[in-house]
Amino acid sequence: MQRVISNLLARGLAILALLAPGGMAEAKNLLNYCNVGNTTLFVAMVGHTGRGTVALDGWRQVEVGECGHVTVSFHSVLGFAVVNANGRKGMQVYDASLAGNPAFIATETSYCVDPEKNFHREGALWKDCTICRPGEVLARFAFHVKPRTDETLTLRIPADKNGEIFPLTKPAPSPPFDPTSWNPTPEASFLIAMRGLAEQQEQLGFRIKHIDRAPTVTWRAYYIRQLGAVLRPETHAASVVKGSPADKAGIRRGDEIVRFEDIDLKSAWHARSLLARTRPGETHAIAYLRDGQRHEAKITLQALPASLAATDLHPEQGWLGVEFESAARVVGVIYRDDTAHLELDDDIQKIGRTDFDGVDGLAEWLARDIGPTTVELQAERKGKILVLTLNKL
Repeated sequence: MQRVISNLLARGLAILALLAPGGMAEAKNLLNYCNVGNTTLFVAMVGHTGRGTVALDGWRQVEVGECGHVTVSFHSVLGFAVVNANGRKGMQVYDASLAGNPAFIATETSYCVDPEKNFHREGALWKDCTICRPGEVLARFAFHVKPRTDETLTLRIPADKNGEIFPLTKPAPSPPFDPTSWNPTPEASFLIAMRGLAEQQEQLGFRIKHIDRAPTVTWRAYYIRQLGAVLRPETHAASVVKGSPADKAGIRRGDEIVRFEDIDLKSAWHARSLLARTRPGETHAIAYLRDGQRHEAKITLQALPASLAATDLHPEQGWLGVEFESAARVVGVIYRDDTAHLELDDDIQKIGRTDFDGVDGLAEWLARDIGPTTVELQAERKGKILVLTLNKL
């Protein structure tokens, strides 16, 4: 296989990588990709397994003029690379309009890949990685792919076409942990979000309700126009491993993890990305809420258990022992009487049957879902799980 790849590299090659993030395997969609360029195409895919992990596989070969297909879930990311006439290997990022479909949205992110060999890996893999295994490089991606349920998409890839390329790069060493590097202004975010909601309420003539934000509260607020709501992010402990550092510190399943050092958590992915920058033996301050009461703990992280270190993308990171999940709490809402609507303190947990990662993920989903006039949400209200079908505003 290595000899075949070497021969193809002499002619120029392209790489297509596909990423299907967490919790969306039930929404099956077909993605066709056709090589309409002048360079052999190789495909690598990232997707969920039946074991609850994420797997990265490569390469699948597609010659000039051929097509392939893969089943994807709701939200994917893709990119492709070439070796140009000068032997320089790198990513080609095309304008999203070339895809000819609004499901392809231009983005910039990167992912760890082996540039030449076949590979397979399982674990908790995440985008925007900066810690790669030996021999791997960072490949820049091109599009978010956001199909509707049961939708078939087709992408015609102009592989090579002698366009400009962005070189594959070796990841830079992670900087020392700096809790001051992310400094939100929650007061300003709440005022801006409420101003947007009030303007929408005035235009539509709806009722409006919102909480009064306490000066001591540090969460940020987000205005979601399609729902007529202001939401704040929540990051819960979906599970806590018995005997782990979190368990010994008193964190329990269902606790809302609100801060890591001086950083307010935005989502489950944000929490995992912060932990990826830690090392065993470090002690970090973690704040969490339980029954409305705030608790703080100084927790010394351990090394990953062997079963996790063998598959985890960051095997040298510190281990807390918490599996995180994201939600969004309603802190402001507008609505019309006698219609289904969100209420204050509703905790949005799913969109349809699909998980989302933080308020940002929910906003991206709604921005992509431009066709239907309604949206289905799963929310917890006063301890009960509700399924709400709402008119988008």
